[in-house]
Amino acid sequence: MEKRESMTRQELCRAAISKFGKEAQTRKAVEELTELSLALQHSAKGKTSYDNISEEIADVRFMLDQLEIMYDAAGRVEYWSQEKHKRLETIVSHK
Repeated sequence: MEKRESMTRQELCRAAISKFGKEAQTRKAVEELTELSLALQHSAKGKTSYDNISEEIADVRFMLDQLEIMYDAAGRVEYWSQEKHKRLETIVSHK
């Protein structure tokens, strides 16, 4: 049996979009965001583990990467990330 080379994250995200479709992956993104939100709420009540939260964060990151591809938003996401970085830096730097 021949060993197949692993896909890059970008290739994997594009393959998932191609296989399942944009509409399904958008719904999946909402589902994964909801699961992370619930895990965080349960954590506040002491009812979930850091491992569960870590897993949900990983799921959300994959879905965010797919959304960025589907909405051709890489440049805009980078712009807004820099803006949010500057804003937060300003906030945390002032005492």
